[in-house]
Amino acid sequence: MNSELKEQRVEFKYVINSKNLNRVIDHVSKNNYFFVKQYEDRKVNSLYFDSAKLSELNNTLDGSNLKKKFRYRFYDDISKKIEGQWELKEKIGINTTKNIYKEPIYKKQLFGKIVLFTSKFDTVNFYLRKYSFSNRLISYERKYFVSKKYGNNFRLTLDSNISSAVNVNGVLRNNTEKDYSILELKISKDTYNKNHLENFLPFSRVGYSKYLEA
Repeated sequence: MNSELKEQRVEFKYVINSKNLNRVIDHVSKNNYFFVKQYEDRKVNSLYFDSAKLSELNNTLDGSNLKKKFRYRFYDDISKKIEGQWELKEKIGINTTKNIYKEPIYKKQLFGKIVLFTSKFDTVNFYLRKYSFSNRLISYERKYFVSKKYGNNFRLTLDSNISSAVNVNGVLRNNTEKDYSILELKISKDTYNKNHLENFLPFSRVGYSKYLEA
């Protein structure tokens, strides 16, 4: 089976002081790209998978230009049966490709012995065998914006109340919360290549990974 969505885009990330969220939102709504609210705010959860030696985490720590993440993403709170999706994200420099595989899973399967789970997607099964260690759950509140000028080809998200917990034998432990927020621009690769999109944000760009920092 093929993934339901394959997205190629350019990403830029910025660290924001959480105390300045209202000012940031006001600035976003008054620029030349006319950002407006796209969806209702919601809680995002991502459970990251890696090898037992944390090869992908170490790859990020080493500053490699080529990065790969494999995770299961779902929304709102954890329930007995989780309606979420597997995501394979590969990044070369600022260029990102993300494949999405929508598939429900039970909580006891996701946070338990994942090697016993068989996905309906061959690609997911391959990466579950390669990255069978469910390392960390990252959660945050996300605000969604879209450019009225470029539509879904130019989107902006603002993540706050970022927290993380380590999965230890199906039990989430050592929950921590960050005192900053992350603003991210998501631009389709085609739109970015065809248009000169100026940096309209008065913030410094950063190389940031929630998996690494949280």
